[in-house]
Amino acid sequence: MPSRKGKMIISLAIIGLLGTLLFITFYESPHDSINGNVLNISNLENLIRNPSFEEGVYSDDGVPEEWHYDAGNAEYSWIHDEQIAHSGNRCLMLSNSWNEEGWENRPILYTNVQFSSSNVEERRFLLHLYTKSENVDFGSIETKVKYNSLEETLDIDLFRCSNETAWIPNSFVIETIPSGTTSIRVDIQLDNSPGTVWFDDIFLVELSDTQYNSVSTLGRFEPPSLGGDKPTGSSGETTHLEKIAGSWWLVNKTGHCFWSTSVVSAGLNPESNPYLWENLGEPNSQEIETYRGLARLMLKKDLACNTGYRDTVNGPTRNYIQWLNFGTEVTIEEETPNWVLQDHIGTTFGANGAHQFPDPFDAAWQDYVYQLANNSMPEWLLEREDFLGYWTDNEMAYGPVYKYVYSEACSRVLTEWLQGNLTSLVSGAKIPPNGVYETIGELNLAWSSNWHTYSYSSWQNLQSRNDPVRIRGWNDTRVMQDMYAFEREIYRAYCYHVIHAVKTAEDAHNTPHKLIISNRIAYDGPGYYSKCLKRVMDLFSDFDIIGINAYPDYNRMRTHYIREYLLDLEDTFYKTTKRPIIIGEFGVAAADTDVPIERWRQKTVNTQIQRGIAYQNLISQLFALPFTVGAHWFKWHNGYYSNGKEDPRNCGVIDDYGNYYLELKNHIYHTNLLTNQANRISSFSIKDFNWHSLYITIIDGT
Repeated sequence: MPSRKGKMIISLAIIGLLGTLLFITFYESPHDSINGNVLNISNLENLIRNPSFEEGVYSDDGVPEEWHYDAGNAEYSWIHDEQIAHSGNRCLMLSNSWNEEGWENRPILYTNVQFSSSNVEERRFLLHLYTKSENVDFGSIETKVKYNSLEETLDIDLFRCSNETAWIPNSFVIETIPSGTTSIRVDIQLDNSPGTVWFDDIFLVELSDTQYNSVSTLGRFEPPSLGGDKPTGSSGETTHLEKIAGSWWLVNKTGHCFWSTSVVSAGLNPESNPYLWENLGEPNSQEIETYRGLARLMLKKDLACNTGYRDTVNGPTRNYIQWLNFGTEVTIEEETPNWVLQDHIGTTFGANGAHQFPDPFDAAWQDYVYQLANNSMPEWLLEREDFLGYWTDNEMAYGPVYKYVYSEACSRVLTEWLQGNLTSLVSGAKIPPNGVYETIGELNLAWSSNWHTYSYSSWQNLQSRNDPVRIRGWNDTRVMQDMYAFEREIYRAYCYHVIHAVKTAEDAHNTPHKLIISNRIAYDGPGYYSKCLKRVMDLFSDFDIIGINAYPDYNRMRTHYIREYLLDLEDTFYKTTKRPIIIGEFGVAAADTDVPIERWRQKTVNTQIQRGIAYQNLISQLFALPFTVGAHWFKWHNGYYSNGKEDPRNCGVIDDYGNYYLELKNHIYHTNLLTNQANRISSFSIKDFNWHSLYITIIDGT
């Protein structure tokens, strides 16, 4: 590697808060011409001690001064080679030859930064570091910032770094720090993936207001312009989907095309927001229903929404979408049903409450699904001409479903499937990829490897949970192939029963089939969990629309979706299913209210104006993409409680006195007016957004 002379000036885009490399130029002097915003951090105090890992008594298994290892059985190395290091002679290498099962095997090194002042929450910082990697093809390269008080960890920010074979800079703005923070811990880690990553030259510098404004992307993104004349679709019995000139549209029975916009939960919930209820005079149940009608009238009148609105206070809700929660009805106060997927120690798949994944082979769950579908179709609803369709389930757990095969019905079906018995499975089921197992001994031999020796005495012994089947390594090939294949059968059965239950109920009521939207998947951006979804999402292609909750908090982007987020969204959900996407929930909070900043801290901007800009940008981005059919803001009023527990969020379009946040309201109204009138370009793609508006230049002196 040639020696580095002069300053290196890095031009990059902080897209959201992820520094995604656009180009690197080497200059002999930092005074060369640079376009766009410039931040020179080379003369700022670096709060990271030993940021380039040059200090300490070297050994390849040692740890540099000020750094600590916290990684179970994973591997790390302190590299002493200027040909490998980004600058100087040393860098850190993390590698993971272990399996995806054990979070404790995630390789982590960390350092601590102590703060002397008591107003840390008012300060802003830039975390800037270099990474390069090889064969990190499943999980992600991450840095975590843990905000600690004297007693506990208050909150954590997770940032995902670039995955490139050459040294790449990554930059993240640290802000809205939790009150009471006295120190932060900065982790660098390789998460849920084999491969190797190198880290070097880590900066944490405090930003003045001017410096913060030069690197913050809040409000800087330039949304695509919306224009053209909306097309006309075909008339039909019900609201339906059409792909017109390459773009997907919702089309009502008269042929009117629309892209769905709404605000979730327009009405009043005293349990979620008792302050609004009190400030409105503590209305009774009848008055609450009247307010609900008024709020839905305001959706159209004041916010130009075209879904879930009313023409009059007491009129029907237009373009209504019915809720059908088949797997997520249980609240934390209720006992978890037996028909939830479980692992070998009885842990359910998904947190208690609204996110549990059902065992689709369980007869009790199947009965529940068909009864719920049938009972959720009153005549007044079915007679509606603008009844749009059904939401099915909300933010159900997803990811490594194959770990949770020890609920009673699922474990039984697993052993049947391994032997080639498909009678408990649904149409389209496949036998194990390498063929069926005639005897348990044959299975023991096939599954055993250097990782683990299986010695089941019978098929019943496999079901007993005493020696749970596990993918114990990235090259634990036979077990991986079988369990990934059976995971598909779990998803296949879930999708089949949900869709079949709805259509069976519609047929029983002699009503035309409406649009069925999939489980609203809580999409978190590219990483381990989206890779898990890519294994199975093609099975969701029988749904009419794919439902996603897409909050803009990946790498704390907030006022726009960043490039890699949208690319992975398209790859994960649209390219696998060929079905259009609707965003069931999205939203951001602002710090300029009296609502405490807690669970929504990662998606909190500074002002209501920035919330409005976020709505304009996010809707404009989604509308421009030809594979989407709508997006709904969460929600009408602020939240303070969820399932009886404190959960404050500045999520509402109205404040706690029933008044609009005017800056947000105005942006919603004008943006929705455009989407109600505009056409889309079928050839538009994610690369066509003006990502150049996010360019900055950082001078770091390395």
